[in-house]
Amino acid sequence: MMQGLQLEDSVEGGKHVSYMDQGDLLQYKIDVAQDGVYVLSARMASGKSDSKVQFSIQDEQGTTVAQSDLSLGDTGGWQAYKMVYFPGVNLTAGKPYYVNFEGADYNTRWVDISHNKIQNSELTADLNHWELIPNHLTASHDEGEGLTIKLPGTNEHWWDALLQQGQIKLDANKTYRLTFEASASGPKSMQAVLSQNAGDFVKYFEEEVELTADQKSYTYTFTMGDTSDSAAMLAFGLGYPLSTGEHSININNVQLYEVNPNADQGGQPAHVNLIPNGDFSKGKEGWFTHADDNAADLEMQVSNQQLHAKIGHAGQHPWDRQVINEGFGIQQGFKYKLTFKAKAEKSRKLGLGIGWVDAAANYEWHGFFGARVDLTPEEQEFTFTFDATEDSYANTRISFDLGNIDGVQDGNTTVSLSEVSLINLGPAN
Repeated sequence: MMQGLQLEDSVEGGKHVSYMDQGDLLQYKIDVAQDGVYVLSARMASGKSDSKVQFSIQDEQGTTVAQSDLSLGDTGGWQAYKMVYFPGVNLTAGKPYYVNFEGADYNTRWVDISHNKIQNSELTADLNHWELIPNHLTASHDEGEGLTIKLPGTNEHWWDALLQQGQIKLDANKTYRLTFEASASGPKSMQAVLSQNAGDFVKYFEEEVELTADQKSYTYTFTMGDTSDSAAMLAFGLGYPLSTGEHSININNVQLYEVNPNADQGGQPAHVNLIPNGDFSKGKEGWFTHADDNAADLEMQVSNQQLHAKIGHAGQHPWDRQVINEGFGIQQGFKYKLTFKAKAEKSRKLGLGIGWVDAAANYEWHGFFGARVDLTPEEQEFTFTFDATEDSYANTRISFDLGNIDGVQDGNTTVSLSEVSLINLGPAN
């Protein structure tokens, strides 16, 4: 029976799209900032062994530019998510595309898209963006099969023969996924290295890859340190000798793209603002007020990406006047960073809390974090970090308490908020 797509609470926080059945369509409209190859990934779950994902991308004219089918299978339950990576696809900047998910019997937690940082990932015969060292090495390209490089049997070190590409931009503290397909005419090792291309030639990633005569896919993940590199080098070291003498290596479909480092530990994106419309670029969308007894005692408006909360009488308690945003998840065992800017027409305190309200238990508050700050007419930036030690919750809220904290003088003023950000920093140590 087709029930139609529905939103359900996810154990990882937030919602997931559920009840996918034949005939249903989950569709996203996207456009990209620059031409290139893009990799889409999704976090999915299923409780059925025969679950299937049908993935496609179409342009505005309905032309299919990418299509693949995947047998997802039973992931361990309807909330036991796994990461699914789809084949890279060439997309053109400024052109709208429709990403379609069809099939049956799976839930979708979220979808991500990343730009492949490797140019000419299919390694065409002209070796555009690639360099073979030494330059007397010969190579041939077969459509769909990648590049086959002929190698002598006289090399000693892996760096005696290289296939490399430079000018790769890697950002500090970002996590990347390197994937490629490779084989050799006989079993041998190949070195894969991402490093600086000057100075100390610091290596960001290095792996000795064991090749066989069968084409295999290889996947590695690494995280950059505190320094970015705008011109990193990817090198495949081909020079390890083979006892049979002359031989060949085939490499194809090289991809390097940013991934969510928390994906396999719960799925919530890291270093992304979890507060919907936290920058107020969409006006008041996602924000609402609570004014106990008299709604007129708290008025909210947004201008120039600032929220202005005009307070009349402050009420009896701090929580009698609140500005609230709700609908994001908090995961137990992770570290979070909260940042916001605030000011008041006259100096007063501001309370804040991150948690959830149990309506069935007389609106009992379950808090992950709380604090109070001193506001002045001068705008200040406030930053807090905290570990989520309570049970995960999918529909958390942030509440700014504007009521009576120090007395009736807390009323008859306006408090302004801007740049409200809550970021998952990764697992708590």
